[in-house]
Amino acid sequence: MPWQFLNRSIHFLDLFHRYQKNLVTAVLLTASVTLVAGLLNWGFGLIVGALLARFVHEALVEKGIGTNAALLAATGYLGMSVWHGGLSGSAPLTVAEQGHFLEKELGVIPVEATIFFRV
Repeated sequence: MPWQFLNRSIHFLDLFHRYQKNLVTAVLLTASVTLVAGLLNWGFGLIVGALLARFVHEALVEKGIGTNAALLAATGYLGMSVWHGGLSGSAPLTVAEQGHFLEKELGVIPVEATIFFRV
């Protein structure tokens, strides 16, 4: 069962890289997918970003399109720039609990005021 999920996940990531026409769209796609994955969970963002960056780089090389492996790898780690504000962010989840260590200074701040705050 877990292997079926893994195979489907890799096939899903494989679909993203097939339609890349140049390095700019490849970087934008990798960054966008990685940022969304990082918002869901920091570990998920790391894995998705690393795999997608590799798949996209290999696809560009196969197509003979100029690529920059370092740039694609860096965009694969962009999920780490947003994970702390996402669904697995430690600080927003901690201050939403009763009895947290800063309750006297901050009070209890619900996740509606942190993670799900609308500007």
